Amino acid sequence: MDEWQVTKMWIWRIVGIVIILTLGIGAINFICTPAKVITKVFNPDKIIQNYEFYQETYSQIKSTKVKINNALTSLEGLEGDIKERRQIELFGLNNYLQDLIAQYNANSRMLTRKFFKSHDLPYQIEYGGSFKEKINYKL
Repeated sequence: MDEWQVTKMWIWRIVGIVIILTLGIGAINFICTPAKVITKVFNPDKIIQNYEFYQETYSQIKSTKVKINNALTSLEGLEGDIKERRQIELFGLNNYLQDLIAQYNANSRMLTRKFFKSHDLPYQIEYGGSFKEKINYKL
């Protein structure tokens, strides 16, 4: 063998070793990825954060429903600009309620979050519908 053939043989050996190392590192990373996901999902801080999210959001939903009912009751007997302002506030509360319910339901459907919700909370919350007829508001 001449010197050039020996050099080519060493170059191919080095290239082969680099390829094998790269594939090995990639395979190890691929195998360890599920373990990283499980560690991230079942992190104690995340568990507490998800549990608190459901508790806080459910309480906000209940509170906002009470505010909407109070606002509907307070509309009776009002007229003019005051009634219009209250109706606008009522629509704002309604939009806020819809947003809270959407966030709660979306997180409840997420595989990595629904495990940490208290069993005394509902899986999904249904929105009770429109109240436009009750307040006689023209858009």
